[in-house]
Parts: sequence; structure tokens; C-alpha cells
Amino acid sequence: MATERRREPTDEEWLAAREIYEATGASLRDVQAETGIPRSTLQARAAVERWQKREAGAAPIGATPQERAAATAAGRAEAARKREALRLEMADRLLRETSQVLDRLNAPATYKEAKVVSDGAQQGAHVEVVEIETDTPAARDQQAIATAAAILIDKFQLLTGEATSRGETVERTREEREARIGQLRDELQQRREAKGA
Repeated sequence: MATERRREPTDEEWLAAREIYEATGASLRDVQAETGIPRSTLQARAAVERWQKREAGAAPIGATPQERAAATAAGRAEAARKREALRLEMADRLLRETSQVLDRLNAPATYKEAKVVSDGAQQGAHVEVVEIETDTPAARDQQAIATAAAILIDKFQLLTGEATSRGETVERTREEREARIGQLRDELQQRREAKGA
């Protein structure tokens, strides 16, 4: 039984395999499926020629631990830069959206309302939808608009690292604390007595 010897891939096939690996980020298994070149052969060639995926943070095959660490650090730095750019873009968009929402707070509004219209004593009635124009939105809509604006402002502040709440800490001496506790006890006792009366 004779074993069949595999032919060596052509330069064009090697170039295609490398391009698939580097440009698309495909695994060597995927490159093998695409080109028919055995994975072990691909792996050996990739290590010698130091193929490298074009995405940030990908070390070439056969890279030293230091090269892999450097590639990982570069990838993390690039990812952090992209996240920061996206965060700033989102904050800018939130600010624009908030401005648009607030503009609606005092803008003219049109409401549709169903009205029953009489057709005469013997004729009955029918319903018509009428449009009512106002100088400003109704109070319930103004409240909804203000709530939406407040939420957008809060999210903007979160994205930009600004405070989203305020707190106050009051320092008291021991005597002041005991006096306040006594005052609260007296108030509680008065409430109980008033409730019982």
C-alpha cells in the first residue's frame, strides 16, 4: 500500500493563508478548512514568519512571553482608549438629548381628544376626534418631560464622573448628641400622649 505524498502549497496559497489569518482574525483551524493546508504545517510556517493578527493585543505565533505581555498591554491600552472615546461620545449625545427634552418643556403642544357631537334631537350623536393646541404641554406631560431630563442629567453625570447625589455629615460632641437624643425622646413622648388622648 503506497502512501500518497502531499504536494507543497504554492506561494500564492501561502499568501492567501496568511492573509486569511492576519486580516480576518481566523483561527489556524479555520485557515486549514479554507485552504486545505494542514494545521500543523500552518502553525510551523506562522511561527517562523511570525504571522500576526491585525487586531490590537494579538501576539504573533511563536512570540516570547515578553512579546505576548507587550502585545497584551498594547491591546488593553487600545481598548481603554476606545472605551474612553465611546464614553465621551455618549456623554456628548446625552447632553444634546437633554437639551432637546428640555426644549419640549415649554414648547407648544397638540392634543387629540374625542368629543361627542350631537346630530340633533332625533338623529343621535357621533364621535369626532379634535385637535387641541396649547401654548405649553399639560402638567402631566411637563412632569414626564422633567423626569426624563432629570434621568438624562443623572446619566450624563455618571458618564462624566460628576456627583449624582449630595450628602451632609454633621459632627456633634457627645453632649450635643445626648441633648439631641433627649429632645427626640421628649418629642416621641408628646406624640404618644397626643395620640392616646
